[in-house]
Order: sequence, then structure tokens, then C-alpha cells
Amino acid sequence: GYNTLSTILPGPSGIVDYHLRDPERGEPTALTLGLDVYSQPYAELHLKHRTADDSASYWLGVGRVFDARDSQGARDGESLLVAGAGRVTVGPATGRVFFGEYQYERAGRFRVVPTGDALPPRIERGRYLGQDWAMEEGQRRIAGVLLDGQLSDRAGVGGTFVFSQEDPSRGFTQLFSDLRADGTARASVIAIPQQRSTAWLGEFRAHVEQPLGNLA
Repeated sequence: GYNTLSTILPGPSGIVDYHLRDPERGEPTALTLGLDVYSQPYAELHLKHRTADDSASYWLGVGRVFDARDSQGARDGESLLVAGAGRVTVGPATGRVFFGEYQYERAGRFRVVPTGDALPPRIERGRYLGQDWAMEEGQRRIAGVLLDGQLSDRAGVGGTFVFSQEDPSRGFTQLFSDLRADGTARASVIAIPQQRSTAWLGEFRAHVEQPLGNLA
């Protein structure tokens, strides 16, 4: 939009480009075990299949973090992600479905807010200053259907229907304010109850390809 015109790469307003995975024939199933940048142990499983005649395909992924940590040093959380997509093509029509479910439990993040004349002392990297019991829980989910049909060599129609939801069961904001020169501060914890947010999206598309020679 207008507010991005001064940036190096101004973005268009209201346009999102997306691409769903469509595995090739014979693409192998993959199992990954490892540690991420915060030394979190994780496991990922990707199942993929495509029929011999290319008329259908699907993929399913499962990801699990067993000991969730973050840049503030918090730990003892965990997360689970299950997602997948499928495609069926019949003649000139193609239908796709997709879904994703993310569940998490993690420590609430803390903030240091300088409000007086004293600056906070240097905080040791990876040291968690929040309360151990301030654990956040919640889910994020999405599901959708995409339909596309070719009416002729140069014309086609399509439609998209998507459901998405942010569903935090509980959340915590931890603040350290009124900092003093001796390094002490006032601590407060804001408890946030469940605040579910749901969005629905529907779209209809139609396109006609016009040869460049006929534009004059």
C-alpha cells in the first residue's frame, strides 16, 4: 500500500501469493531428528504420495518439539504441528484441500520497561526472569478448499474457501518496571484468559488470456 512506497521493495496491497505442496511420483517419505538454534530437540515426519497417472496426490506432515525453549532462556514447553494437503484432478477441474493444527505450551515472555532515571542492568543472555508457572497454552488452526476449472484453452474459473482460527487458552505478559539504581524493580504479571479469534475467507476468480498481438 501507500505506506510501503518509501521502502526499497514496496509491496502490493491486499495480494498474497501461496503455493501448496504437490509431491512428485516416487518422492520419498522423510523423517528428521535434530536440534534447532535454541538446542530444542525436535522430530518431523513427512508422508508423500502421487498416483501413477498424476490424477491425485497428498502429503501429510507431523512436527513435534519436545522441550521448547526461546531466546529469553525459558524452557519446559512443547509443541505439536499436524498439517497436510491433497489434490484431485478430473479432466479440466482440479480440487485441493489443506489443513493445519498447531498446539503449543510455552513460558510467557517478560519485558523490562525503563520508567525512571536508571537503566536496567545488563541481562544475562538466556536467563529467564519470568515466573515458572506463567505457562501459555493455545492452538492455531487452518483449513481450506481450492477449486479451479479450465473452461477453454484461454479461460478458466476458480474459487477458494478458507477457515482460520487463533485460539489461545491462556496467556501471560510479565513486566518489570520502576527500575532502581540498585537493580531492583516492580514486577507484575498480567493474566490473559481465552480470546478466540476466527476468520472466514471466500473468493471467486475468473481469467481470460488475451494474445499480445490483439492488444493494439
